[in-house]
Amino acid sequence: MKTLIVTETKESIYLFHDENDAVVTDEGFMFDGLSVNPEMNSQTAVIVNCNQPPDDWVGSKYIYDNDQWTLNELRPDL
Repeated sequence: MKTLIVTETKESIYLFHDENDAVVTDEGFMFDGLSVNPEMNSQTAVIVNCNQPPDDWVGSKYIYDNDQWTLNELRPDL
C-alpha cells in the first residue's frame, strides 16, 4: 500500500495499492495516467510506502510519519 502525503505536514491525502500507477510530477499527482490533483506536485507532495491504514482512514484525517499513523490535530472535523 502507498499514500500520497503533503511534504510539509505529512498529511495523508490519498491511498492506493502498489499495483496502481501513481506518480507525482512537476505538473501534479497522476493516477493511472490521469491528472488527479495539480496542487499535489513534486514541490508539495510525495508518495511513500505505508503500512495498513486505520479502518476509519479518510483523506487528511491522518498524518503518516516514520511508519506511524496519527490523528491529524489540524483536522478534528474528520
